[in-house]
Order: sequence, then C-alpha cells, then structure tokens
Amino acid sequence: MRYVPLVTLRIRHPYYGDGRCPDFEVRLSASGRRVVERHRLIARPTADGLTLIAAVDGEGAPPVELADDTAIGLELALRNPDFARFTDLGAFAGNAAPRLVNADAPAGGELTLREREAFGSEALRVQDGGGEQRFALAGEPRPGVELDAFVVEGEGASVVAYAAATRTLSLDCAGAQAGALVRLRYPTTPALPRGVFAEVELRGGGATWLAAAPAEYTITFTPRRARWIYYVVTDVEDGDFAIVDTASEAALLFSAANRRDLGAEPDAGDPQAQALEERYPSARRLRFTSDAAVACSDQPRRGLELRLDGERLPFALPNPPLRNFTARDVVVDETPQRQESLFRVVKHLTTSLHPNG
Repeated sequence: MRYVPLVTLRIRHPYYGDGRCPDFEVRLSASGRRVVERHRLIARPTADGLTLIAAVDGEGAPPVELADDTAIGLELALRNPDFARFTDLGAFAGNAAPRLVNADAPAGGELTLREREAFGSEALRVQDGGGEQRFALAGEPRPGVELDAFVVEGEGASVVAYAAATRTLSLDCAGAQAGALVRLRYPTTPALPRGVFAEVELRGGGATWLAAAPAEYTITFTPRRARWIYYVVTDVEDGDFAIVDTASEAALLFSAANRRDLGAEPDAGDPQAQALEERYPSARRLRFTSDAAVACSDQPRRGLELRLDGERLPFALPNPPLRNFTARDVVVDETPQRQESLFRVVKHLTTSLHPNG
C-alpha cells in the first residue's frame, strides 16, 4: 500500500501577499466524516485548506472504491474576526446557508456558491364537505415562497392560496375524501450549524479524482475596496501640501477635487474632522481622499509620499488601518457620492503643538 492525495481544497484571498487564506478551519461535516471513515481516507488539514489522502495498492486502486457520485461534506469555520473588514461578502448577502459545490468543476477548479436547501413537511386532514379548505401550518415556510413551491403529494388536492402573515394554506380538496390525509412539502429557511461560515460539498468518484492526482479545488474570496482618506494635521500655515503616488503602474491619485482644507471649509458631516478640530483647533487640518477605491491588502502600499511645495517630507504614509472604517462623500464625475472609506491621521508638526492650543 502507498498513500496518494485524492482531493485538495485550497482557500485563496488576494488580500494576502502569497494569496493563501489562513482564516478558516476546514473540517469534515458529520456526513463527510462517515464517508471518510467508510472509505478509509485520511483528512489532513493544511494552512489554507484540507487534503484527503487515499491508500492505494500497486495498481493504484483504493481498498474501498468511491462511487461516481460520492458526496464529501466539509465545513468552513471562520477563525479571524476581522475577515469581513477586508473581504467583499456581497456574493453571500441574503444567502441563509452558503454552500460551495463542485458541480461546474467535477475534476478540479473553482467551487460554485449556492445555498443549502431545506424543506418542511406535514400531513393535513381533509375536512367534511370537500371544496376549498384552509389549514394553519405548523411549520414556517420560507419568507417570499412562491405558490408553486408547495408540493402536494398524491391526488385529490391542489394548492389555491397561501397567506404568509398567518401561515394559512388554502387547498382545493374537491378530489379528496373526507378524513383523508394530504401530505404537503414546502421550502423553509435553511440554517448552518453554529460557528460555520459556509458548507462545502465535493461530489466525485475515485477514478475521476485519482486521474487528476489530486483533484484540486479552490475557493477564492474578493478583497473589499474602499477609498483612502488621509487627514493631515500640521502647524505649517503656508505651502501647498499634496499626496503623490510614485508607483510606476496603477498610481493612486489624490486630486484637487477630493482635497479639502477643513479650516477654511469645515465639514459638519465628518465626525473625524470634527474630532480633529476639537483636539487641534489652532492647527491646519487638511483632508485628502483618493480618486479611486483601493483593494484591501496586508501588504504596505509603497511609494505614497506627502509633499510640501513639491518636496517629499521625510516619513512614509502607511496604509489606513482596517478598523478605521467610515463612509464619506467623494466627488465622482463632479457629483458627490457616499462611498466606503478607510482613514488615517498624519501629523506634520515642526513645533510642539498643544492639543488645545
């Protein structure tokens, strides 16, 4: 016997310089554990995912063959509380129970985001007289459920109407005998196990996965994008301050349209500007906002310079901290728009400036 990797799952995130995302614990679900034990597989967690290993004989065959449509369930448990600060989770919005599947990539590739389905069922007893009858459902169908999503099993009754406020279902029971049981099935709101960010379901068979040696699947997240704002507090009364990006490609611009002297033009809608005015009332306070949104990254953006009258000042401009999140008006096509932003306060003080004087 020798051991070979059968399936590998890797989580990717461009926020990290090497692209590998360490923010999740990938573990087997209860059903996935049963499959792994039944087929004598080994689950080996990695820094950015999980690898399933199979024992094979001299001809490359496992001791217990995987059926062609074997489903292996995994769970993603989030262990970084700041994950949402630098990740665009728009694709997950409104998804009650995210499930990532390999339906479009059976032998490896990017997983597809779907939603776990959940259903409720109950038996309704037809009353005397037949015709249209109303039933108060014991379960709770999913909000916004369409009428055709209610499935009546058997013959003799059909769905007529549903009142979501009272969870009342109307059935036409003209074809059903009095006292008969009508079985009903309908979609409900799914829920993930506690502490689980998303589920993963990998379907395949030993032949497909062993041929890929191994079948490698990926989940790729998208970085959150935000405008960058720098508040400059200085005791230099005259001179032209500017922020310049010296990067040769994709330089970040801080144009005059998104630059504001907060002493000459106070902004009552900017809490950070108000706080700086209270703390440094006699200082010159400037606000620089990037013309474009920036993808969040754990790598410092090198090349940003604060300049005075064209001369570079002798300190770097670090990335704004992820926790300094706000929303500010940014001029886009000459029109102010409210956009997500990250900010940092930069002090350029040539003398000791008392916070209140």
